[in-house]
Amino acid sequence: MKWFLPQKVIRPYAPAALIERPRLHECVLANLDRKLTLMVAPAGYGKSVLALEVAKRAPYLDCWYELDEHDAHLETFYAYLCEAVRQRIPNFLDELPETPKPCTPWELAGLFTATLYRFGEPLLITLSNFHRVGDAEAVTRFVDTLITYLPPTCHLMILSRSPTQLNLARLVANQEVTLLTQAQLALSAEESAAMAQLLGCDDAERAEALHAQLGGWAAGLSLLLAGAGSSRVEGAGDAEGLIHAYLETEVLGELSDEERRFAFLAALLAPFSELELAHYCTPEERLLLPALVRRHALLFATGKARGAEALYDMQPLVKSFLKETLEHTQPELWRELNLKVGVGRFDAGHVEALQNLVAAGAVGAIVERLEGLRRAFRESGDYSRFALWLKRLPEAALQDHPELLILMGEALVQSDAAAARALYSRALELGVRDKRLHAAALSGLLRAEHNLRHYRELLARAPEVLTELRELRELRELAFSYNSVARAHMSLGQFSAAARAFEMVQRVGDELRDPYFKALATRGLAAHAEYTGDTQRALLLNQQALGFWEACGNSYQITGALNSLAACYYDLGELEAGLSAGLRALSLWNDLALDESPVLLHCTLGDLLLALGRPEEAARHFEAALHGSPTDAFAHAYALVGRGRLFSLEGGEARAKTYAERALELALAHGFRFCEGLARTLLAQLAALQGARAEAAEQLGAAERLFAEIGARRELTRVLWLLSSVTEQRDAAARAQALEDELGCPARPLRCGPAEPEAAAAPAPKSAFGPSVSGAATPRAVLELFTCGHTDIVLNGEPVAINDWNGRKPRDVVLFLASVGGGASRDEFIEALWDDEGRDPEQQFSVALSRARRTLGWREAIVRDGNLYRFSAELHVREDAATLERLRPGAPIAALMEALDAYRGDYLPGYYANWVERRRQSLQEHVLLLLADLLPRLSEEGQRHLIPAYAKLAFKLDPCHEPSTFELIRYHLENRNLEQARRHFSLYEEAITELGLEPSPVIVSLLSQGIPAASPRLGERFLDL
Repeated sequence: MKWFLPQKVIRPYAPAALIERPRLHECVLANLDRKLTLMVAPAGYGKSVLALEVAKRAPYLDCWYELDEHDAHLETFYAYLCEAVRQRIPNFLDELPETPKPCTPWELAGLFTATLYRFGEPLLITLSNFHRVGDAEAVTRFVDTLITYLPPTCHLMILSRSPTQLNLARLVANQEVTLLTQAQLALSAEESAAMAQLLGCDDAERAEALHAQLGGWAAGLSLLLAGAGSSRVEGAGDAEGLIHAYLETEVLGELSDEERRFAFLAALLAPFSELELAHYCTPEERLLLPALVRRHALLFATGKARGAEALYDMQPLVKSFLKETLEHTQPELWRELNLKVGVGRFDAGHVEALQNLVAAGAVGAIVERLEGLRRAFRESGDYSRFALWLKRLPEAALQDHPELLILMGEALVQSDAAAARALYSRALELGVRDKRLHAAALSGLLRAEHNLRHYRELLARAPEVLTELRELRELRELAFSYNSVARAHMSLGQFSAAARAFEMVQRVGDELRDPYFKALATRGLAAHAEYTGDTQRALLLNQQALGFWEACGNSYQITGALNSLAACYYDLGELEAGLSAGLRALSLWNDLALDESPVLLHCTLGDLLLALGRPEEAARHFEAALHGSPTDAFAHAYALVGRGRLFSLEGGEARAKTYAERALELALAHGFRFCEGLARTLLAQLAALQGARAEAAEQLGAAERLFAEIGARRELTRVLWLLSSVTEQRDAAARAQALEDELGCPARPLRCGPAEPEAAAAPAPKSAFGPSVSGAATPRAVLELFTCGHTDIVLNGEPVAINDWNGRKPRDVVLFLASVGGGASRDEFIEALWDDEGRDPEQQFSVALSRARRTLGWREAIVRDGNLYRFSAELHVREDAATLERLRPGAPIAALMEALDAYRGDYLPGYYANWVERRRQSLQEHVLLLLADLLPRLSEEGQRHLIPAYAKLAFKLDPCHEPSTFELIRYHLENRNLEQARRHFSLYEEAITELGLEPSPVIVSLLSQGIPAASPRLGERFLDL
């Protein structure tokens, strides 16, 4: 060997670990009796840091060998490996037999291992950067033999950025290898948050976003935070520059020109399958994929699966880096590849390819595909993404192609109605030759006016627009226009006119034979039924509409249908079901990322929470409604009434009256008769509380006339009950009772004003967690533990920050004590929390216990009872996991849904102690048991629309869970969505086949029969099994 570099066989400097990763340390250290630890992950996932930490902690002599390309020659590799061992066993080379010439890899490995046997030293040999020699067959065969004959006192640790060619099958079968892949080495969400905090990022939401963006890539997180904010390293450059410099070295720096072009194309396509790749590459280029995946795993860091075919994706940060590099360094290639990808993908049905066409500046290609884009807007409801892409079109393109103005208007009409109106008007001024697009501009103007809340202007313009659309025979746009007209009538309280317009939407939809318009009309008629008091019909219509929107995945419309369902459940007194629907709607709305606020949804949630006895949460929703509705007079008036009613319950009659008067003023100014009636009803209740019966009767009389004129029977019933109470009119009570009987459900007025004195002694509202662990009747403090999906501890309504515990162990003491319920002994605490950890665990337990008591506020919060420690009887302890454990199949549906909704994920994520793992597994099994009971009962109780959400929770826990699979497939079949049913069966079949099992014959039979006959409790068969 001509050159020898001693630094290659000296263990490198071990930087201080930013965060402790006990789960990985324990995984490796506990398995050093095996022959091999193999870590395979891209650069920056912490392989070297983990290996150095293991070398420091393990009771072994450690040998380190840093490989590079020159070590691909067996002679060089063998010489360095022997020198690495000599660093720890000085006379090793003296005892090593002379190497014969020639010598096979098998013979060399035999000489090496025989000498190791002779010394019998406990040795940890680390081969770092093994991917550098991964294609060297002689070196690979040598290492295979070395592993086979390695003495039991030795352990081999191999670090590689790509999969190796080693023969591991026998080792895996004999459990002689510990394999850590990218999935295991990636930071968990909690580890990312802890690391971000140590690097100066105290923003929990930003840390969570970075974790989602990076997928647990430790180096990326460190680089991003090192170049930004308070943690910025002086002279290091900005975060983007640091990341780009790192990726330039680790990714592009190792690629040939041909590989670079392929990587750029892959970044535009990802995620993609090999079959899809064939449409964009030559056969020679396609051969680069397996080599790049093997040698440069950072390029394809997140593997997925789509059915039976492999699906390749890229780590998000790498993908964005490659795209940006291509755009700025090779603009011609950027346009060429985007055009190729955009045309190919759009014509294959992937409408997100619009962003590629816009990036390529392919205006002609976009115009050719205009109808397909408009259809995609309507069906998906995902306007925000399309608008973002279309805004990048140059002004010259819009001037030359007015049809693009209409396309942009449709993309913006939900999020920026004023801009959309301007775009539609400009398109009509420039003149659109295509009559279909001209009609779209006319219809779009009405939608924009509606979203701007210009209801009277809309109704004034509507006759002219409807006449022109009839003459053009553009039925789709005619249906859209009638829908806008109907919704304007609804907002103005003109319910009869609204019903006629919705019926026109339905009639035109039937003529078109388009279920989209049937669903639009169904939603509208449901809203009409809801406002006029026919709640049962509103519920049925909303469920029908929801089924259609869920089948086509239109999140915008799903949100509206769920809000209406929540309001129906509120009127029917099914408050828990209403809250569940409302919260799901809010989650979907947040995912849409629209600029506007879901004001009426916040009002619905406020009403539900107020009725459930949760005024603080109700107040937050009413405040959100008020802040989000300054330009929406109808919603603002509605929110003012809701917030005023809440003030009255809190004893703030003066503020309640101010809010009611503001609502009345708005309603009168804009002609919102329904809101006017609500405001007058609230003013009447407040006047009655002050003893002003005449004033109350006057307001109630006005409200009665309003609700009678517009046909709002439910509100009319409530007013009549109030009127009978204030004026003692028997005929008002009789009329109210008759209306209530006609409606088929109670419509009593909502209570206004502070609770009566005797109500103070009534039982407190039931906790979301059910009974407390301690069971105290008169608590000194309330401790709530959120342990499912996240770990939060709340004391008397205030979150307890991690820093308040003065260390992790005091917090763990509280969590462990809550998990055992009845109490735990000192030995049980030590075994669970201090096993094999440091010296004098009893002293450490005493310190942690003292700090836990101090954080909880008083020494007796945790008391000693004989040999056991338990929570004080004066401390109410509520734990979400315990609530789940107490529930049994057969419990009321509302209780099951409330508890399952609180299950946001694994028990104590980020904890890996034995007691945590046992309870985590037990909870998962119990949740699946409860889901198997709940899902068929949802069908029985007419709440089928909730099945997908709960079935997906079961699938996430166990892809082979047969009861949930059965109910979800049945749900899709009953909604005429055979494609979704087949898709879910394919996922289930793939998961169960991997276990060597056959799919359930019950499920196979269900799918083969198509639309199933009624047998709602068929899921019990799985539960019995």
